[in-house]
Amino acid sequence: MLEALGEGSRTPREMVGDIYHGYPDDVLELAARSVLAHLLKLEAEGRARSVELEGEAEGKKILAVGTATAEAYEKQVAAVGQMNLAGIEVTKAIAGAGLKITPDIMVGGGGDGGGGGGNVFSAFIAQLLAGNRVAIQPPNGGSSPAGGSGGGQRS
Repeated sequence: MLEALGEGSRTPREMVGDIYHGYPDDVLELAARSVLAHLLKLEAEGRARSVELEGEAEGKKILAVGTATAEAYEKQVAAVGQMNLAGIEVTKAIAGAGLKITPDIMVGGGGDGGGGGGNVFSAFIAQLLAGNRVAIQPPNGGSSPAGGSGGGQRS
């Protein structure tokens, strides 16, 4: 069969002539079907072997990448220490995810002696301002009056 393939025969019928030379004509149709079945089997075996080789190569690749990654981590731990490396990795993960870890508004204790009520009010105002970041313009088109006499320019 492989010899007939190597000779350049292309169809099962052409191969039958090469493989079954001298056989009676009444068996050549069955022989052609047998040749076709063998060709299909060879094709399936070739595909199976290809998948097997691809799987082995992918497994070796995964192992090599994993080994290199483990070696790199071991060298990093040796260089900066395990806890420092953990801190670096956490910081990278936070930055990569785009997580926000600092507040937009920070309210601190004041020395107003009012028991903290001013701080709550300050936080409320800060939150309102943060939500309404629109420039506030004076009613006279942006210029302030000179000495309260209305001497500023108008548009």
